[in-house]
Amino acid sequence: MSGTDPVRRAPFVKKQVKMDFTSGMLTSVQLVNPSEVLEFIQIPIAVAKAIVSIPSAMLQFKTTQITADNNLLTAQQKNLESANADYSDATKIARAQVEQNKAN
Repeated sequence: MSGTDPVRRAPFVKKQVKMDFTSGMLTSVQLVNPSEVLEFIQIPIAVAKAIVSIPSAMLQFKTTQITADNNLLTAQQKNLESANADYSDATKIARAQVEQNKAN
Protein backbone atom coordinates (compact mmCIF):
# COMPACT_ATOMS: atom_id res chain seq x y z
CA MET A 1 0.00 0.00 0.00
CA SER A 2 2.33 2.71 -1.10
CA GLY A 3 1.14 6.31 -0.87
CA THR A 4 -1.35 5.69 1.92
CA ASP A 5 -1.31 7.10 5.40
CA PRO A 6 -3.92 5.53 7.66
CA VAL A 7 -5.65 7.84 10.09
CA ARG A 8 -4.71 6.53 13.48
CA ARG A 9 -6.83 6.98 16.57
CA ALA A 10 -5.46 9.19 19.28
CA PRO A 11 -6.50 9.24 22.91
CA PHE A 12 -8.64 12.15 24.16
CA VAL A 13 -9.25 13.64 20.70
CA LYS A 14 -11.51 13.11 17.74
CA LYS A 15 -9.73 13.28 14.42
CA GLN A 16 -11.78 14.32 11.43
CA VAL A 17 -11.04 13.71 7.79
CA LYS A 18 -12.95 15.49 5.04
CA MET A 19 -12.44 14.51 1.41
CA ASP A 20 -13.95 16.40 -1.52
CA PHE A 21 -14.49 14.76 -4.87
CA THR A 22 -15.32 16.28 -8.22
CA SER A 23 -16.39 13.94 -11.04
CA GLY A 24 -14.99 11.02 -9.07
CA MET A 25 -11.58 12.65 -8.63
CA LEU A 26 -10.24 13.59 -5.22
CA THR A 27 -9.89 17.37 -5.19
CA SER A 28 -9.08 18.12 -1.55
CA VAL A 29 -8.37 16.45 1.75
CA GLN A 30 -8.83 18.19 5.05
CA LEU A 31 -7.52 16.60 8.24
CA VAL A 32 -8.44 18.09 11.61
CA ASN A 33 -6.06 16.72 14.20
CA PRO A 34 -6.46 18.42 17.60
CA SER A 35 -3.64 18.45 20.10
CA GLU A 36 -3.73 15.36 22.30
CA VAL A 37 -1.85 17.13 25.10
CA LEU A 38 -4.23 20.09 25.08
CA GLU A 39 -7.25 17.81 25.21
CA PHE A 40 -5.68 15.79 28.03
CA ILE A 41 -5.11 18.99 30.01
CA GLN A 42 -8.77 19.93 29.48
CA ILE A 43 -9.93 16.88 31.50
CA PRO A 44 -9.04 18.25 34.97
CA ILE A 45 -10.42 21.64 33.96
CA ALA A 46 -13.72 20.04 32.95
CA VAL A 47 -13.82 18.07 36.22
CA ALA A 48 -13.16 21.24 38.23
CA LYS A 49 -15.90 23.09 36.36
CA ALA A 50 -18.32 20.24 37.05
CA ILE A 51 -17.46 20.24 40.75
CA VAL A 52 -17.91 24.01 40.97
CA SER A 53 -21.21 23.89 39.10
CA ILE A 54 -22.73 21.38 41.55
CA PRO A 55 -23.17 23.91 44.40
CA SER A 56 -24.58 26.51 42.02
CA ALA A 57 -27.01 23.93 40.65
CA MET A 58 -28.04 23.06 44.19
CA LEU A 59 -28.49 26.76 44.99
CA GLN A 60 -30.62 27.18 41.88
CA PHE A 61 -32.74 24.19 42.92
CA LYS A 62 -33.16 25.61 46.45
CA THR A 63 -34.13 29.02 45.05
CA THR A 64 -36.68 27.42 42.73
CA GLN A 65 -38.04 25.29 45.57
CA ILE A 66 -38.34 28.27 47.93
CA THR A 67 -40.16 30.28 45.26
CA ALA A 68 -42.56 27.39 44.66
CA ASP A 69 -43.14 27.04 48.42
CA ASN A 70 -43.84 30.76 48.74
CA ASN A 71 -46.30 30.63 45.84
CA LEU A 72 -48.07 27.67 47.46
CA LEU A 73 -48.28 29.45 50.81
CA THR A 74 -49.68 32.57 49.15
CA ALA A 75 -52.32 30.51 47.34
CA GLN A 76 -53.24 28.69 50.56
CA GLN A 77 -53.52 32.01 52.41
CA LYS A 78 -55.86 33.39 49.75
CA ASN A 79 -57.91 30.19 49.91
CA LEU A 80 -58.21 30.48 53.70
CA GLU A 81 -59.19 34.15 53.46
CA SER A 82 -61.86 33.27 50.90
CA ALA A 83 -63.17 30.41 53.08
CA ASN A 84 -63.20 32.73 56.11
CA ALA A 85 -65.20 35.34 54.15
CA ASP A 86 -67.64 32.63 53.00
CA TYR A 87 -68.04 31.42 56.59
CA SER A 88 -68.58 34.98 57.83
CA ASP A 89 -71.25 35.57 55.16
CA ALA A 90 -72.97 32.26 55.99
CA THR A 91 -72.94 33.17 59.71
CA LYS A 92 -74.53 36.56 59.00
CA ILE A 93 -77.23 34.92 56.88
CA ALA A 94 -77.93 32.32 59.57
CA ARG A 95 -78.17 35.01 62.29
CA ALA A 96 -80.51 37.06 60.12
CA GLN A 97 -82.74 34.02 59.58
CA VAL A 98 -82.77 33.31 63.34
CA GLU A 99 -83.71 36.91 64.06
CA GLN A 100 -86.44 36.80 61.42
CA ASN A 101 -87.84 33.56 62.89
CA LYS A 102 -87.87 35.11 66.40
CA ALA A 103 -89.74 38.15 65.05
CA ASN A 104 -92.45 35.94 63.46
